[in-house]
Amino acid sequence: MEQKKHFKLYKSGKQWITAAIATVAVSTGIILGGVAQADTTDSADNQSVATQPISDQQENNNNSNNNKQTQTLKTFTTESVAEINHSQESVNNNDTPSKEPVTLEATLSQTQSYDQNDNGSYGNFDSIEVNNNQLHVTGWQATNQAAAYGNQNRFLIVIGHNDKGEQAELGRTKLNNQTIVQRPDVKNVHNVYNAENSGFDAKIQLDTNKLNTYRNAIQIVSRYSGSADGNSQFVDYVSAPVIFDRQNYAWLDEMGVVNNQLHVTGWNATNKALGKDNHYIILFDRTLGHEITRKKVNNISRIDVAEAYPQVINAEQSGFTADFSLDNLDLTHELQIISRYSDADNGEGNYVSYWLAPQRLLPQEAANQGYIDQFNISKNGKVTVTGWHASDVATVENNRFLILFDQTAGHQIASTKISNVTRPDVAQAYPNIKDALDSGFNVTFDVNPADIVFGHQYSIVSRYSTDPNGNGNDGKRTDFWSPSIVLNQSANAIDQLYLTNNGIHVTGWMASDASATQNHPYILVMNNGKEITRKAVQLSTRSDVAKVYPSIFNSENSGFNTTINLPKEIDLSQLKDVQILLRFSAADDGNPTATLPVTDQWSNKYDLTANQGSFDYVKVNGNTVEVQG
Repeated sequence: MEQKKHFKLYKSGKQWITAAIATVAVSTGIILGGVAQADTTDSADNQSVATQPISDQQENNNNSNNNKQTQTLKTFTTESVAEINHSQESVNNNDTPSKEPVTLEATLSQTQSYDQNDNGSYGNFDSIEVNNNQLHVTGWQATNQAAAYGNQNRFLIVIGHNDKGEQAELGRTKLNNQTIVQRPDVKNVHNVYNAENSGFDAKIQLDTNKLNTYRNAIQIVSRYSGSADGNSQFVDYVSAPVIFDRQNYAWLDEMGVVNNQLHVTGWNATNKALGKDNHYIILFDRTLGHEITRKKVNNISRIDVAEAYPQVINAEQSGFTADFSLDNLDLTHELQIISRYSDADNGEGNYVSYWLAPQRLLPQEAANQGYIDQFNISKNGKVTVTGWHASDVATVENNRFLILFDQTAGHQIASTKISNVTRPDVAQAYPNIKDALDSGFNVTFDVNPADIVFGHQYSIVSRYSTDPNGNGNDGKRTDFWSPSIVLNQSANAIDQLYLTNNGIHVTGWMASDASATQNHPYILVMNNGKEITRKAVQLSTRSDVAKVYPSIFNSENSGFNTTINLPKEIDLSQLKDVQILLRFSAADDGNPTATLPVTDQWSNKYDLTANQGSFDYVKVNGNTVEVQG
């Protein structure tokens, strides 16, 4: 239950006067609660209220039934409510209202037998609800005074009052066989004219323009009339004043970044919005104290709000959604949404606003930590990167990208959108970063070998962004740049080297970052610093080398096992200072030019001469020399 302030209206000369009285409103979706009640007061206590069609607000004195419309309005006090509830039991313990339509023939037949000596005026408004500019009213009215007018012209009329004591009709509806309800329960208690069919269940369209002025209180009039328009020859039953809810209700369901825009949804329901048809959502920077921008929105159906606040006329159409550009928007500021109803197209003029609670989407100093665990270019055309990047921005800038960037050339080589990888070790190390557990990444780029340039510096950029497209560059973003990775590594090993009848047999491996563009491998045999012979080789898989040297380009494809024929004129006794030169060349023939460079790696020196005996062969195995002879 909640305490409301109602107003008792009484006549002083030609003016209506209001006096505040305390009543109780049941906040369960019904403004005027209860079910069928029987009012036991006599006809003199049930006063009428002056009514006119919407186009005419002047007082009508053409009532043949003693001009009741000028009398004081009836207002239920606490004592009378208790008395009415007591008499209610006698109605409720009998039949319940029937929702069956009432035919004209049934109405005529059921009004023939009744107690014509009962001079009481009875009635009740069981429920009054507002929904989408309509007033839904249920109840009943029964009195022998209606017999003089018949039951063909029955009306429900809504009267509005303002705080100046003025009143105006806000709407009316004529009852028909679809809105008249059978009430055998009423007839069982009050056997008067038309009691059997005294019920009604109808909706009245409200004039919201007038309601905007006359909304201090409303009253419902149930009327039997002798005229087709209901404006003369009538007897009324008038409700107690019903006070419209004057509060302003709102809620922000969501405020976040969606598709690189600030997305807000919520609702704002208030009777103060009547006559203010322009709904604006205003984005306000509370940190800087000024409006950023505003959007005019179309109201969205919110059945849930209407169920929670049935006393608010616009509750069913109170929802809103709006999207704002992130340009020039600082998400570390306190941002506030204002829901405004206005009578002006630009949102100014007369308006009612609700300032929703401000929100700071990003902390002013966001944590931003990261690490590259491995940079693996051991496979030709592939760059595999593993690591993690933990930041407080992850919940807002929730699109993740990984970028391979050539710092020397100053441009991006490749980028890809990535998924999170669980990293409990990072979460343990950085417990204060909310999404540290999901901070990991494991990505393989497909790259053009021509973009892997020997001597260039590269970085891995891990990015959180509000932009879901491309590399996330067009949104709010937070980057982690790895330390520079310089592609200048080379490595090799001679596993075996020995003389055979066919020449020098050599096995081992050779790898270099230069091989991305210098993709012609050669083995040259040198003696005393001069080339004896050379051979172009096809490198083979060496997964053991890739494990040890993952950061050297194409190290997985680095092995060789070949015999190099020696020239026939070579004097083997002169092979005292032999070296193996391992070369990657940009030229097909293995020779360097001004535009086609080479990268060389030299082995240790080997003495392959046969002296002081006969050697069947000399075999060098790593640092060991094996000879037979």
